[in-house]
Amino acid sequence: MVKNQVENQAENRAKNQAEQGEMQSRLTRCFLAVFPELNENEVAAASPSSVNGWDSVATLNLITVIEEEFGVQIDFMDLMSALSFEQISVYLQKRMESRPV
Repeated sequence: MVKNQVENQAENRAKNQAEQGEMQSRLTRCFLAVFPELNENEVAAASPSSVNGWDSVATLNLITVIEEEFGVQIDFMDLMSALSFEQISVYLQKRMESRPV
C-alpha cells in the first residue's frame, strides 16, 4: 500500500512537471508573438526593463494573446503587478490550478 502511494505521488509530480512545461512553452509562444525581436532564450528573463517597446500597449496585447491561448480572462490590474515572464508564469499557474476541471 505504501509503495502504491509513493508511485502515485511520483506519477502526480511527473504529470505536474509535464503540465508546467507545457504551460511555459505556450507562454513563451505568447511572448514571442508580442515581442518578435526576442529569441526563445531571452523570453524567460523578459520584463519591461529588459525588452524595448514593452509599454502599456504591449502589456494589453500580451494579456489578449495570453487570454486567447489559455482560455482565461485576466484582469489588467492583476497583471500590472506581474510584469515579467516569471511573474506571469506564476500567476497563470495559480489561475490554471484554481480552474474547475
